Amino acid sequence: MSITDPGERDGLTGVATMEALLAILGAALERRTPEGPRVGLICIDVGGMAAVNRVLGLGVGDAVLLGVADRLREGLRGKDPVGRWGGGFAVCLGQVLPASAIATAERLRREIAANPVPTPAGAVPIIASLGLAIATAEEGVAQLFQRARQAVTAAKAAGGDRVILAD
Repeated sequence: MSITDPGERDGLTGVATMEALLAILGAALERRTPEGPRVGLICIDVGGMAAVNRVLGLGVGDAVLLGVADRLREGLRGKDPVGRWGGGFAVCLGQVLPASAIATAERLRREIAANPVPTPAGAVPIIASLGLAIATAEEGVAQLFQRARQAVTAAKAAGGDRVILAD
């Protein structure tokens, strides 16, 4: 399932809206088979955004979000959509093996932190906390999303700049 309606794209970053991403996630969960690849969901919190917005301004915060969105799109398979989630992002990993999902989340974390994001105020270093949930055989969208959110909360509580795999 791809995003063709401009209303399904975030006005700032161009990634999917949360509603569009949830629809894609639901479709991916409907296609899963017990013996086949799994469906994963990564929730991403960009560390320090409140301070960036407060100290450097909302325009710089927007530039950081654009830079992170670009890094996420570049670091994913074309079939793995990125969407906005709150002040951060979420990624639907359709048809993925658990080990590949973990490797993808770690790679995204490294790519986000690798280089400061260029902004009108200069380069801004950033880190991200990622929560990864791999769908169980009968799990729905709401349950999968809740587990990914809990995992990203745990990653932030542990100091950020890490990936936590949901139970």
